[in-house]
Amino acid sequence: PVEPSLSITTTVADAVAELLDELPRAGRITFRRLTADLADRIEVIIRFLAVLELYKQGAVEIDQPERLGDIEVAWTAGDAFDADAIRKAFAAFQAAKDRLEYERFEMLLAVRAELTAEQRLRRRILNLSERLTSRIEATGIGASGALSIGLTRVS
Repeated sequence: PVEPSLSITTTVADAVAELLDELPRAGRITFRRLTADLADRIEVIIRFLAVLELYKQGAVEIDQPERLGDIEVAWTAGDAFDADAIRKAFAAFQAAKDRLEYERFEMLLAVRAELTAEQRLRRRILNLSERLTSRIEATGIGASGALSIGLTRVS
């Protein structure tokens, strides 16, 4: 089976920014309505994480009146709520995350180069071993005889 490629084009920071614009106007809205225009499941998950972040920041209340019913999200932050501070914090977080991803990428390239050098060395050793084995076989002595000859020459 062919698995679809997962290409995430939005971040939790993006979703928080969208919700910071939308929720104060909406006041109270269901999560279903907040995600009605989203096509991919991953986008819904990201939007849910953004709602949880706003809940953690004290900007919204979350309620689910009925078991397995719609989740209601209510904007509860007053005028003193600093949405710009949250946007800046998420932007700083995203920048730090991008730096870490770049550093991780650089480390992976270095490890790959190191492994490639090790693999080349192993290939050389294997080639030498195969050439040595073929020479030994060509003499008709056999491996144990070649080993004893090699030991006697050293002695």
